[in-house]
Amino acid sequence: MTPLKITFQVSGGFVPPPYPLHLDALLAYAQTFDALGDVADDPGIPQLRALADDMPIQRFEKDGDWCYMASAVQPEGPVLNDARFYTQRMNQDDYSARVGREHIQHGRHKPGSPMERYQIQLETARGVHRNLLGFYPVQQSATSSGALLTLVGWCIAEKWWVEDRLLNGRITHLGARRRSGHGKIQSIAIEEDNLAMSQWRLRVRPWKLLDDDLEIRAAWKPPYWAPENRGTAFCSSQLI
Repeated sequence: MTPLKITFQVSGGFVPPPYPLHLDALLAYAQTFDALGDVADDPGIPQLRALADDMPIQRFEKDGDWCYMASAVQPEGPVLNDARFYTQRMNQDDYSARVGREHIQHGRHKPGSPMERYQIQLETARGVHRNLLGFYPVQQSATSSGALLTLVGWCIAEKWWVEDRLLNGRITHLGARRRSGHGKIQSIAIEEDNLAMSQWRLRVRPWKLLDDDLEIRAAWKPPYWAPENRGTAFCSSQLI
């Protein structure tokens, strides 16, 4: 295994997700999609999750638990913390009519199959189609207007495998609000760097390892979205 520094240059600013974005999460995403061609049609969730079980990333083990030695991705250099205003309004009658004519696939409904009443119903008070009015944070480079933002991550892994997963164009954006043009990857650089031997700890872990660690409730291994992976954890105050 090799200590590595991965540098991303992104345009459109970076919208940080609610929890730290871990480098091993990106690699697990790429690993899963690269392996999909070798599985049967309509694989179940356990089969999909198993595709990223054996990633060649060093593990840190302690007190009967483990996490990957891969840091969260975070900005490098001076950062301007900005915000964007957004609205979302849905025309219920028009949307419902388009679903009924099968111009729009709503939820898990397959075109041509009978639809239940709840599959046509549009909820604008809650859920993904709710009417919205608010702000979201954006991190941008403070060096000059329109400059690319540098994001870095650290890991201890097989370099050839990391290059194969990150440089194939599978991952195109980082962070949230990608459809709004944020976090578009313009370049990725992967280099050996011994600082990764300590910097990998800038992540969520089930143990306290740094002096500025704060206690949170979060997942510390992929898949990070899985509720059963969440628990009492610790991470550096730099990531919150």
